[in-house]
Amino acid sequence: MGALPRALPFPPSLSPLNLPHAFPSLSPFLSQTNGVKPEHGLAPTGQAQAAAAGLEWARQVGPHPDPASLRIVASPFARTLETATLAGAAVGIAPGDGTGRFATAEELVERHFGGFELQDHAHYATVWEEDARDLDWHPPGGGESVRDVAVRAAALFERLEAELGPVAAGSGEGPKRVLLVAHGDTLSIATAVAKGADLAQHRAHAQETGELRRLGVMMVKDVTADNSAQSPPGGVRGAG
Repeated sequence: MGALPRALPFPPSLSPLNLPHAFPSLSPFLSQTNGVKPEHGLAPTGQAQAAAAGLEWARQVGPHPDPASLRIVASPFARTLETATLAGAAVGIAPGDGTGRFATAEELVERHFGGFELQDHAHYATVWEEDARDLDWHPPGGGESVRDVAVRAAALFERLEAELGPVAAGSGEGPKRVLLVAHGDTLSIATAVAKGADLAQHRAHAQETGELRRLGVMMVKDVTADNSAQSPPGGVRGAG
């Protein structure tokens, strides 16, 4: 597989060699089968968290951002789409607004937990213990391994970097900021990928529901091989 993005501390440095695109993200949590159902949207608390995260993102990008510099990319699950819509309202981005600034990405769907889907939350601890032992361990019943999720997260980062392109030195162009709206394990694994951190310890990058983190992505690295001793730093995550 190709290269994976590596993270810079945010904000990225001013070096003209950087690709200073900011990837904050938000995160709700649900199963693959049921996630797309409208009845699995946000509760009032989640709606408030999503709106608050949108206001925080608006504060971070400043009062007069170039509208073309902002994008939202969300998991197509009902809860993430609602989160993205509520957060996007703070910066004038809405689904179907004709600007192309709101998109969905299958790469951001929640990790498939196989036979553990919709079961007791105590099973997550079992999954994460196995993750720490073997990046290619699959939850029984057709679940995804850590590496499976890492590969799709990396593919998304690469695609977004290709679409956004580098910011030319001396152009006066500001960084392009993409808000990623996704789910618990998807984001903890994606964060480890972007940081070049140990995928086996992806839960060290777990986020609170509704938490917004920022990450500047620049260089790339391969995750098809073990990456238990990768370079450190950067940051991302979410709402629910």
